[in-house]
Amino acid sequence: MKNRTSKLSLIITLLSTILIITIGYKALAFAGDFFLRNDTEISYLATDNLTTYVFYSQSEDELNLYPWNYYYDAVSFQTYTGKDIPASYFFDTWDLYNSLTYYFYRMIPEETATLLYEEDIPLYERMDYSDLANDLFVKTVNNEPVFYYSKDLNLPDQTYNLRFTFSYSGLLSFEIKSVSDTLLTDDQMNKSKQFLTDYINSDESNSIAIIYSDIFNQRGLYDTYSLINNSYNKDKYDMEISGNEDLTSGNESITKNSSYQLIENDNEFLIILLENNVVIHYDPLTSMITGFNFSESYMH
Repeated sequence: MKNRTSKLSLIITLLSTILIITIGYKALAFAGDFFLRNDTEISYLATDNLTTYVFYSQSEDELNLYPWNYYYDAVSFQTYTGKDIPASYFFDTWDLYNSLTYYFYRMIPEETATLLYEEDIPLYERMDYSDLANDLFVKTVNNEPVFYYSKDLNLPDQTYNLRFTFSYSGLLSFEIKSVSDTLLTDDQMNKSKQFLTDYINSDESNSIAIIYSDIFNQRGLYDTYSLINNSYNKDKYDMEISGNEDLTSGNESITKNSSYQLIENDNEFLIILLENNVVIHYDPLTSMITGFNFSESYMH
C-alpha cells in the first residue's frame, strides 16, 4: 500500500512538472511575437503553485516590444514620404487623435488628470498635434508603413514620455510613462509582483480582462485604468456581457482562468495575456495600467 502511494505521488509530481514546463514553454514561445530575441535574454521562472495562472520571467536588459523592435533604422516622416505628401494622406488624423486622448487620460494618475483639466490645455496643444508629422518616424514592416512617435511632455506635476505606434489598421501600441532616472528597489518590485499575483488570482482578476476589453473596443467602461481604484461602468459592462461569463472582444474571448505571464522590466511589469496576443504595461508606483502592445501575429 505504501509503495502504491509513493508511485501515485511520483506520477502526480511528474505530471505537475510537465504541466508547468509546457505552459512556461508556451509563454516564452508566445513572447517571441513581441520581443527582439537576439538582443534580450528572458529566463523562465516557474511558479510552484498549481492553483495560479501566473508565470514569471525576468529580463537581463530592457525589452523591445513589437513594433519597437523594428525601430532601429526608421527614418523621419519627410524622408520616407517626401515633402509634398501631407500626413493626412497616410492616416486619418482625427480618428488617431480620439484614440490617443481616450488612452492618455485613462493611463495617467487621476491627480495628474485633474491638474490637466484645471489648466484646460488639451493634449492636442501639449503634443503639438497639428505638426505631428515633424515628430514621426517611419519603417516598412511586413510591407506596410509603421509610424513611430516618442516625445517627452511637460505636465503640471512631472515629465511623461508619450510613445505610440500605428499603421493603416490603427494603433499598434501606446504607452504613457513618467520620466525618472531612479529605478525602483527590489523590495518595491517584489511587493508589486505579489500584489499583481494576488490580484490576478482573486475575484478581481476579471478587471484586467475588462480593461483589455475596453482597450480593444473603447467602450468607456472605465474612467481610469487603476488597479487600486478600478470601478467600472457596470451598466455599460452588463450591456456588453449580457449575462455571459466570458468577456468578448472582437473575435477574442477572455475567461477568468486565462493564463498570464509577468515579466519584470525597468520600473514596470509587463502583463502578457497569453490567450489574447496582447502585452499590458503596469506601473508599480501608481498601480496603473500605462500602455499596451499588440503582437505581430495578432496584427497579421
